[in-house]
Amino acid sequence: MKHKLFILLWICSFISVHAQEYPVSAIHDSLQKNADAVVRYSETVFVQTDMNNATHKVTEIITVLNEDGKTHGNLVIYLDKFRDLKSFSGKVTDVSGKVIKKISKKDLTTTAYSPHLASDDKYSYYEYQPSKYPFTVHYEYEVKIKNGISYYPVFAPIRSYNLSLEEARYRIQLPSGMELRYKAERTPNEQPTESKAGESAVYEWLATNMPAIERETYSPDLKDVVPVIQIAPNDFCMEGQCGNMSDWDHLGKWVGKLTTGRDVISPQLKEKMLALTADAASEKEKVERVFKYLQSTTRYVSIQLGIGGYQTISAADVEKNGFGDCKALSNYMQSLLAAIGINSIYTIISTDHAELYPDFASLGQMNHAILAVPLASDTLWLECTNQVLPFNYAHTNIAGHQCLLITPEGGRICRVKKQPDIDDDKSKSVAIQIDESGNGKAHVKTDYQLSAYEGMMGFVHQMSREEQINSLARGLQVAKAQISNLQIQPNDSENPVLRLDYDTYIEKFANKSGNRLFIPFSLLQPAFAPVNSTKRKQDVMIQGGIQRTDTLLISIPQGYVPEAIPRPAAFNNMFGDYSMDIQWKENTLQIIQHIFIRKGRYPASAIEDFKSFFKNMETEWNRRAVFRQNTN
Repeated sequence: MKHKLFILLWICSFISVHAQEYPVSAIHDSLQKNADAVVRYSETVFVQTDMNNATHKVTEIITVLNEDGKTHGNLVIYLDKFRDLKSFSGKVTDVSGKVIKKISKKDLTTTAYSPHLASDDKYSYYEYQPSKYPFTVHYEYEVKIKNGISYYPVFAPIRSYNLSLEEARYRIQLPSGMELRYKAERTPNEQPTESKAGESAVYEWLATNMPAIERETYSPDLKDVVPVIQIAPNDFCMEGQCGNMSDWDHLGKWVGKLTTGRDVISPQLKEKMLALTADAASEKEKVERVFKYLQSTTRYVSIQLGIGGYQTISAADVEKNGFGDCKALSNYMQSLLAAIGINSIYTIISTDHAELYPDFASLGQMNHAILAVPLASDTLWLECTNQVLPFNYAHTNIAGHQCLLITPEGGRICRVKKQPDIDDDKSKSVAIQIDESGNGKAHVKTDYQLSAYEGMMGFVHQMSREEQINSLARGLQVAKAQISNLQIQPNDSENPVLRLDYDTYIEKFANKSGNRLFIPFSLLQPAFAPVNSTKRKQDVMIQGGIQRTDTLLISIPQGYVPEAIPRPAAFNNMFGDYSMDIQWKENTLQIIQHIFIRKGRYPASAIEDFKSFFKNMETEWNRRAVFRQNTN
């Protein structure tokens, strides 16, 4: 009896200890600072058995500390025709480590929904709805990979701002003779631990005790701050199409092979292109006419099918159906140009990152396709998926980005053209007539260029007239504005400008007190994110150069004379230049403001200069002029 009692007590003790696994109290204070969630344990085990097959096992144990970290408690497993979910188990534990919910495979929701018209993608996901914080999720799953392996999981222990880490392990096991490439950034453990498992080679990385990085306004992209190890094979296969990505040249040859034979269009369409361009004055004009034909006869849809989404549908299918994804429309445009004897180059690029690793080729670095057209005087860059952007206009998501030209000789890194210094350019002119009650009638003219122009495409092409008017009224930085006579004047040149003209009535624009009018400068104020912190850890990142030129002409009622007019102002530092010129002439107050903000990455130690620059601008926007009624 005593023996049985001892066994029972031992079993109960074991269950109790196991149930108290990963209590919140065990998290070190340093890992809770600035953290919304803590990765308690993360393990990735990738075992490749041959060129086409592998298993991917993942263990994730994450403590969610507060509401802001809630999404870290959710699970998303990416699946497609190459990846099947073989097993899954999960549970949720409370603050002490006690199990409060068990999760099985049947609790997962699997959906084929994606933003793509046609895709092999699907997702199995689970969203836990907590009743209180903190809590801990435990997930374990295994994915079977088949029919081709073109990339390996990235080892990125910290995947978000305000997320800390106790321990993360990464293990990859490859068949004998397969070569592994990796590129480590910002990590002390660049070299993996190497060992053998039978005939297989095993590589392992370990990361421990990494405090959370606080998200700060104007922080750099997380990928440029945290440790990350990119991992890729040399030789690979996708649906029987094998290649080598040891360098960009070889990878370009594989991509080029996927387009072979998919450039055929009908004889009738060839004749149409020849007729369309017969009287064009130059090759550039021929390309422009064909590009506008493409825009008017096709539309973009995302189709993630064909060799893992890397192979385009044929030009003949685009001709027949009138739609395609970025690969298909770029390939189709290339076929149309070939019909009139103009050479072009299918090009892959990233819309997220401007730079490619020159010494580390991999498919995962690109997510988009465009077309390069090298002419004698210039190279044209054609975004074939957009029906409204102008010809040869390099939009923000590709301008200045490195890309891979897919030439017959192989892949070649190049860079898309980019406007120097300025990425966002907007100028505004406001002529406003103030009455004696302080109400104003104004005419507003605004020109948008570069990313400011792109940002207005939704306004022009997707908003109703009412929505446009409401949007303009909200942007005037005044309490009550009534918009009328709106005119939109688009420009489709290679350096396009969108102009908006409208009238507005602004109730109580100026504040009247007794015989004085107080005239605000608020119409000059653009929207910039404020910076309030006094201690900065992250570098200050300004992603793009910004230019603003605003002219404000304020006509003052007859009989009023200036009592107080602010003086002109000008200042600058490493972050930008600012000037405000103020003149009073012929009953009109003229204010011209110019702002230039320099793009770049600046040290955290410069935060006070950064705050000072924006604070000084805010001071200028809050100034006002005072006019007094002349009673003489």
